Amino acid sequence: MDTGGHRKRLLERYINHGAEALYEYELVELLLTYLIPRRDTKPLAKRLWNTYGSFSRFFAAPSEELTEEAGITRRGAALISLIRDFGRLCLSEEMAGRHYIRNKNDVHNYLRFTYAHLREEFAVILFLDNQNRVIHPRIISRGTVDHCTVYPSKIFQSAFEVRAAALLLAHNHPGGSPHPSTADIDLTRRIKEAGRLLQVELLDHIIITDSTVISLRASPEWPADS
Repeated sequence: MDTGGHRKRLLERYINHGAEALYEYELVELLLTYLIPRRDTKPLAKRLWNTYGSFSRFFAAPSEELTEEAGITRRGAALISLIRDFGRLCLSEEMAGRHYIRNKNDVHNYLRFTYAHLREEFAVILFLDNQNRVIHPRIISRGTVDHCTVYPSKIFQSAFEVRAAALLLAHNHPGGSPHPSTADIDLTRRIKEAGRLLQVELLDHIIITDSTVISLRASPEWPADS
């Protein structure tokens, strides 16, 4: 195979017609040509796409996984992480006071791209003003791979500090089930009730996994008003 000619054609297709003109694995292949300059990267690109199946999962892959299992150098894995972080920071800028939350997809995309790669359990709060603008995203708890502790008092103390009118709670299940646990549902109920009394509405409790985002508000587990 004429590797140099193939790379040139791939690049020209991207330059002239954009990402939509390439298959998903070809976009990964094009990126790999910058990381692996003198090797046919098509087989590796196909293998990576078969392994991860989406750009969000590929860019969320830990650097050690990419170096050990995919044979990408540490420098190359760092570049992939850097691209992910650029995307995360762009989304953070859009969410943090510059734009309104238009719909649930805005929130879900932001949370998945920003936090799905984390390998320990965490909880994050998005505080909103009365026009549905994100005032400040804040990680309020970090834990182990399967547990973190969230204190409602800490949440509402932070809400008052930033004068939030509403909040969104999210936490992850790294490598686990997207379904809410009994503890998740109980925490949702307690925060929802406290928010009602303190006039800071809990809009949703969202669970993030490697591949999906689940809204408790859209599920039967969402607590009824007391």
